[in-house]
Amino acid sequence: MNDTCPVCKETSIHETHFACHQCISRIIDSSGSEYSEYLTVICRSIFNGIAESKVEAYVNSFIEKFHFSIVSDQLYKLKTLLMINDLSGLKYEGTGDALFEEYCHEADQPNANVGEVKNRVGHKGLALVPFVHHFQKLDFLLYIQDFTSIAWYLLGLNRKYKQFLHENLSEGDCAIDCGAHHGFYSLSIAKKVGSTGKVIAIEGDPYNYAILCENIKLNNATNIIPVHAIVSDESDNELQFQGDSVREGNLREAYFESTSVKTVKIDDFIKENPAYLKIDIEGYELMALKGSGQILKKLKPKMDLSIHLYGVDQPDMRNFGCKPTEVLDVLQANGYDLGDDFTQRLSDDNCAPCGYDIKL
Repeated sequence: MNDTCPVCKETSIHETHFACHQCISRIIDSSGSEYSEYLTVICRSIFNGIAESKVEAYVNSFIEKFHFSIVSDQLYKLKTLLMINDLSGLKYEGTGDALFEEYCHEADQPNANVGEVKNRVGHKGLALVPFVHHFQKLDFLLYIQDFTSIAWYLLGLNRKYKQFLHENLSEGDCAIDCGAHHGFYSLSIAKKVGSTGKVIAIEGDPYNYAILCENIKLNNATNIIPVHAIVSDESDNELQFQGDSVREGNLREAYFESTSVKTVKIDDFIKENPAYLKIDIEGYELMALKGSGQILKKLKPKMDLSIHLYGVDQPDMRNFGCKPTEVLDVLQANGYDLGDDFTQRLSDDNCAPCGYDIKL
């Protein structure tokens, strides 16, 4: 289903977008009162019928807290950031439970296309966001505010809760979550390591970082330390975020203005004695491993490592000039045994698009 851009009132846009690409570019290039007026028009469109005083409050809050380029063109990302101050007033009311039950019922039917079911139920849920969901078996709350949080967390990982019980972690441990996203993984780890433990949650995407911080506050998770940075092989540099993806240099054309984000190394946290690393950073995993040599060699932490090799214009380390064999070399040099299967897979630098989740 398509709609019309609220700014130019001419161009057809998809229902998940808040304006057409040409108008977004125009807004990015604007400033001052003109920029504020554009946001006001879009805010009225998103929150149809709300009082003008509320529109003004949303726009002023957004301008004060966020840089426009962090939201890509996604309507629900902008909606969440406009009303970020209102999230703290949301309570768990069971809104997501019915969606989850519907998804499980349909996905468990014979010959069901699970992907299609998730997509349909996920888009149905967009009419209900934002809301708070209680992941009862993991015992934490999470803001559900866009399609990703519905599809990944509410519908997807909710069924796989046992893998987030973290049986290889103990109370008092320190863990580093590289690519913390909205905090689902960090919150599950925080429950396991307890008040005497610590989770360092690193997230580079400014939108995801904002939601991460809200989810930490929602759960009063004082043992989670959020860090807004990109995990790399060097500290205190800056990389450019464009749209929803981190790119070093101009590796792809994008109409969104880039946002500078500082870099950190995993080794920067060696004094915390991390017992566990989770690395899921959209193709930048080799750079993260290169920046963790001291920790890997001295502490040998357990690790969940996501390898992204999804092809051109997708998360893929090869788009950054990195090779799967280099990941293999770093891990083996630090004493990690990947087994014959993953060793063979990572030995092919020219493999077809794929992704691997490796537990070490």
